[in-house]
Amino acid sequence: MTEKILKQLILEDLDNILNELGEDFCYRNNEYKKIGDRYNYIDLLLYDIIL
Repeated sequence: MTEKILKQLILEDLDNILNELGEDFCYRNNEYKKIGDRYNYIDLLLYDIIL
C-alpha cells in the first residue's frame, strides 16, 4: 500500500478514524501548506484540543 492510497482511505473514512483516536482530536486540513525555509505540505493535520 502506498502513502497516497493510505491517505485517501483515511480521508474517505475520516469520521471513524477520529472516533478511534478519541474525542480530543479534530481534523484541520489535508495537504496543509507549512511555510518555513521552503514549501512543505503536511498530508493530514490533526489537532489535539486538550494539548
